[in-house]
Amino acid sequence: MKRFSMIFGVTLVTFLVFAVGDLWAAEELATREECVAKTKQAAKLIEEIGLEAALQQMNDLNGPFMWKDSYVFCMDETGKVLAHKSPKLIGFQAKNLKDVNGKLYIQECIDVANTKGEGWVSYMYDKEHGAIQEPKTTYVLKVPGTNVFVGAGFYQ
Repeated sequence: MKRFSMIFGVTLVTFLVFAVGDLWAAEELATREECVAKTKQAAKLIEEIGLEAALQQMNDLNGPFMWKDSYVFCMDETGKVLAHKSPKLIGFQAKNLKDVNGKLYIQECIDVANTKGEGWVSYMYDKEHGAIQEPKTTYVLKVPGTNVFVGAGFYQ
C-alpha cells in the first residue's frame, strides 16, 4: 500500500506540474500589431455603423474585439468607459485612475487621443485584479468626428 501511495503521489505531482504548465503556456499574448489593427477596426466600425451599434459589438465578450489576453476599450473624452471587457466598468469615470507609480494613465490616454489623434501610453496594470502589476502599453486612437477614442494594449 505504501508503494502504491508513493507511485500515485509522484504521478499526481507530475500530472499537476504538466497541467499547470500547459495552462500558463496556453495564454496567448496579444501583439503590438494586433492592438493597432483591432483598434483601427473598432474606430472604422464606429464610423460605419454608429457608436451605439459598434459598442454592442465591442462589449460582446465573445466578439472580435476580445482576443488572446487583450480587448478593445472605448471611452469618451472625459474618461467615461463605454466599452470594456469587464461589463461592470461600463459607465465608470476612469479619468483619475492611477497605476502603482502614481501615473494618471487614463488621463494620458485622453491627452494623446485629443492632442495627437493616436499614440502609445505605457503604464503598470493589474492584469489579474489583485495580482502583481505588469507593464502594459496601450495604443489609443481618436475616432474622427466623435468625442470618443478606442484603444487596446499588450503586456511586455
